Amino acid sequence: MTCLSLPGFRVIAESHRAGYGLWKLDLALPDGGTVEWFPLPDPPLRSL
Repeated sequence: MTCLSLPGFRVIAESHRAGYGLWKLDLALPDGGTVEWFPLPDPPLRSL
């Protein structure tokens, strides 16, 4: 799944949660912190 390029972030792990049909990415921040990201397959449209 990894085809992600976000300046300042590095993918350190990815896992598929089959029970939910979702992916989870663990991203490393420049300051050493981490973020878990759950991209949604069909996100709702948002207005600006």
